[in-house]
Amino acid sequence: MDIPNINWQNNKLIGSLKEDYSSNGCSYYSNYADAVYDLTGIHAYYPPKRNGHEMYGFNQFEQSILKDRCSYIIWFNNWTSKAFYNIEDIEKHFKMEIVEQNTDGSIYRIV
Repeated sequence: MDIPNINWQNNKLIGSLKEDYSSNGCSYYSNYADAVYDLTGIHAYYPPKRNGHEMYGFNQFEQSILKDRCSYIIWFNNWTSKAFYNIEDIEKHFKMEIVEQNTDGSIYRIV
């Protein structure tokens, strides 16, 4: 598995998260959840896993989305494990709007 080297300190999505999203009380999911937390302090979860324990699966993810006041997905344009559902999979189940998009990735709000 070849994971790309990402310049996190200059990442445009990380910069936006620090400025605009740090205190809005929403839930966050990301294909790089650890980086989101480490660099912004925003607690982010990974997207649902395709296989494995039920608590990390799509049904649990769906229940969390339905009970949350607002939810965002922060999706970086680089490598993502095939173990996780991707944006296209999630869009089949939820209406999503892009609230920010740049060369480093996109931020979606689940509506």
